[in-house]
Amino acid sequence: MRLPAKSTWHILKGTWFVYNRQKLNVHIQLKNNGMQLVYVNGTLANKVRSLKLKTEQLFEFENDKYVVRTSPANKAMTSFTTELILNDELLRTYTFSYRTDLKRYFPFLLLVVGLTIPMALLKLPDWSYYVMLGIVVLLKIFIFNKSLFEIKEVENKFSVDI
Repeated sequence: MRLPAKSTWHILKGTWFVYNRQKLNVHIQLKNNGMQLVYVNGTLANKVRSLKLKTEQLFEFENDKYVVRTSPANKAMTSFTTELILNDELLRTYTFSYRTDLKRYFPFLLLVVGLTIPMALLKLPDWSYYVMLGIVVLLKIFIFNKSLFEIKEVENKFSVDI
């Protein structure tokens, strides 16, 4: 399997979070069916199936302890946070969020209204509205799916000396 070079989202392949640093490459895949896979340097290191909102994977790979935590970032559940921890050190925090600003959906709404008016004037049956809306929603998801979601990566830059 070919692993992505950067963090990305796809409606069929799920969400990929990528951490690249020197000799360490970690790929975290969150599939849409609840399967969570972690690849370390191209090798499958851990595989867990979880349908819970908060999940935590604890595993060892090549004498290193890895922890991958996923949890909702807000109460509306429009954003999820995934933390990558190596040997009790937070390496990176990923935030996957739905874009909720109205201007992204404005062309979509204009298209629906623009198609609904002629359909109403032609007095088409009710089922045709549902078919049209389903086709437009599928087109929006498959063609413009990259603009619907956002992935933010925050590097751990804090160090505490005790």
